Amino acid sequence: MMTLLIAAAVSLVAPPAPVVEALHKRFPGATIEKWSKENEHGVVLYDVEFLQDGKRLEADVAPDGTIDSWEREIPVSELPQAVRDGALAARPGASIVDAMACTRVAGGKDELEGYEVVLQPPKGKKTEVTVAPDGKILEDEDDD
Repeated sequence: MMTLLIAAAVSLVAPPAPVVEALHKRFPGATIEKWSKENEHGVVLYDVEFLQDGKRLEADVAPDGTIDSWEREIPVSELPQAVRDGALAARPGASIVDAMACTRVAGGKDELEGYEVVLQPPKGKKTEVTVAPDGKILEDEDDD
């Protein structure tokens, strides 16, 4: 296994082999751009950002290679109207600048969970909301 020694701390230059193998099996040709090890509700997951065929994707992968969820960049024009309406209602006056479709993997099957929508208000910094396909706000970064 390749390691990199930085300031007396050992850091992996890539996620563990089972994570990388699962990612390449599910997303052939994926090029890992960035990754981090995270603890979400007591569960260790590797958050991997990557490119596949020029598109931006992210995946949460367990250390054993089980893919928990994944997201893919989509054109804003592909957002369902209910999602657009829900996101814009959460930030009146904002415009939608970026979107990702969020997919949960359960029992080996992909299920659309919602959309991460990046909004730019007329003034201030961009914010993000996660919106269900029916337009309901699932998560609002301002509520964190």
